[in-house]
Amino acid sequence: MAANPAQVPLKPKVLVITTYEYGVLGQSGSSGEAFHWYTNDKLTNFLNIPGTYPGGFDTATPAGSYEGIFYNDTGDECLIVTGMGQNNAGASLLALGFSDLVNLSETYLIVAGIAGGNPNHTTLGSVAWANWAVAGDLANLVPMSELPADTFLYPLFHLGCSTPWPTAASGNQGFTTGTEIFSLNQSLAKLAHAISQDAELGQQNASVKAYAGNYDQPAAAGPPAVLRGDSLASNFFFHGNQLGQWAEWWMRQWISDWIAGNTGEFQPGLYAMTVMEDIAFASAAQRLAQAGRIDYDRLMMLRGAGNFDRPYPGEFTIASLQESDAVEIAFDLALDNLYAAGSLVVKEIITSWEDWKDGLPTGS
Repeated sequence: MAANPAQVPLKPKVLVITTYEYGVLGQSGSSGEAFHWYTNDKLTNFLNIPGTYPGGFDTATPAGSYEGIFYNDTGDECLIVTGMGQNNAGASLLALGFSDLVNLSETYLIVAGIAGGNPNHTTLGSVAWANWAVAGDLANLVPMSELPADTFLYPLFHLGCSTPWPTAASGNQGFTTGTEIFSLNQSLAKLAHAISQDAELGQQNASVKAYAGNYDQPAAAGPPAVLRGDSLASNFFFHGNQLGQWAEWWMRQWISDWIAGNTGEFQPGLYAMTVMEDIAFASAAQRLAQAGRIDYDRLMMLRGAGNFDRPYPGEFTIASLQESDAVEIAFDLALDNLYAAGSLVVKEIITSWEDWKDGLPTGS
């Protein structure tokens, strides 16, 4: 692969953001969030960007790491593997955005990664465009056995509070870090969904369909689809009915409060996917936008359900978690469908660049 672009700084129209890859990109046995993009879109050139993810599951570049970006011959499309978890994700995107080797000022950014799906709203292999990214681990965490049962339903609750959520009656206002919730460009998310909603998605094989059929929720038993649904991001891999119910409550609380405190029209939240990195990507993107390095309104988040966030009725939570950890049940299907849907948006932006370069196309 080429080590340097024909023109520096590289100025891509689209940057695809992934977090991890098993094996060597482009070689037999490689699989992960980056594989389809790298292979199908011929992103075989590599530019080293100091400060991006220095690790890798295997040798991926001449430098022996993912420390840089992959790109196609025209430089229109780039791909980064940031590393998994919020620390890797945020640091890698910041390093890339502040590098003088790239110019992301007009670039559309698409996060495309695996997730755990909420069976109340989705099924295995579905993908969802987010309106919101909400942090799930900026919270108090106390064992349920030590909390008043008449007040607390969940072990996680608002920072600085002795109640689950700040209330005027309790005089408990709590505190925030300023990175608990991010509103994405909802008009862009709507347009991305419109472009990709009829994508030719892969369907569940017999074993995946049988597994999904164990769930009571109609959405879980349905076919994969392209949805609009939001991401709850935390560094811990939470799993179980109580925590799944907490995630829905937590997202509702943050989004309803955010909408109440801001002017404009906003979609209500829909907890669809549990992820690790999206809050870090949004935080980094906001800082880069403040520095004039990117346009925050060009950030999109697409996540695919490789497993569910809770067990089916009668299944032990730890058994369900072990299944999720071992095979992510629909890992390959979710990756296939992330590319099937996301690539339609990438191709639309690149091929119709005159319509997109100044922002959303007129009339969208």
